[in-house]
Amino acid sequence: MRYPRLATSAGWAGGILGFFLAALFTGEPLFKTILLTCGNLAGIGVGYLLMHRLAPADKLLRRPTSLVLLLRNTLAASLAAGVVGAIINPILSLGPPLYGLGFWFASELVNYMTILPVLLTLPPHDSVPPWRTLLYRTEFSWARLMPLLSLVASLLLTLLVEGPGSIAFPVPALLWCAVTYSVFATSLLTLSYSTLILIALSNGHLVINHDVQTQYWMFSVRIGVMLIALTPLTAASIMAARNSLLREMRHLAHHDHLTGALNRAGFWSAANELLQYLTVQRYPVAICMLDIDHLNASMIVTVTKRVTTS
Repeated sequence: MRYPRLATSAGWAGGILGFFLAALFTGEPLFKTILLTCGNLAGIGVGYLLMHRLAPADKLLRRPTSLVLLLRNTLAASLAAGVVGAIINPILSLGPPLYGLGFWFASELVNYMTILPVLLTLPPHDSVPPWRTLLYRTEFSWARLMPLLSLVASLLLTLLVEGPGSIAFPVPALLWCAVTYSVFATSLLTLSYSTLILIALSNGHLVINHDVQTQYWMFSVRIGVMLIALTPLTAASIMAARNSLLREMRHLAHHDHLTGALNRAGFWSAANELLQYLTVQRYPVAICMLDIDHLNASMIVTVTKRVTTS
């Protein structure tokens, strides 16, 4: 979905081979490996068919309804994997069909909703500046760093405070990150939150219930963590749509509708910023003015394009 050129027979074969090798390297028998791979492929196949039909903006999570469509498709994909899990669970003596359905459904849903947003919003490699540029030319700002620091603090508080409500402590910080950072950065932080919480619960570092933890208790916790992670992703998607609309409105306000060049208000604003920067850097400045009002519309468009691209 993120790289359509990989959706070929060779790409699918490589994915299937990866599932096989991962299971075999962990010591699973061949028969069990085949059944587990079938379950994984069932969910992936259904998810791919549904996600493939989405608009490009929805695949990039750039609309307020993008997360709703993503959740709908991942629910269907998780259910497909759960049905296969219900079939193979008794065959592998792992439990009754209902347990297999719930385990596969909950596990795949959490995996899809935490990992897919990262992959779908991954920036192209040519749009990411080198680390040297990020290190030396990025201005430090506490305002940009505070949401991340608050998330780290709330995660530490979650590990220190016991109780069922502790897993929701990072929600305000996640929402702060969602309205401050990009969709990709928010999805990375959400993935980190979900992974840390689930690992802490599995290893006993985070205790939210001292009673006996049944199988269905873990199902509900996984679904709860997924729903918490869905909240900042939705907010980030809404903010992305808002920022895109603001950029369009700013472009319309500062550019001529005929030539696409800066109008008077946009030119004065951009020119003042550029002159201030050049003055601080002590660079020489030369200004060339052309009077092209007497030309016809097509010639003005041509001259504007030549000047802009030169």
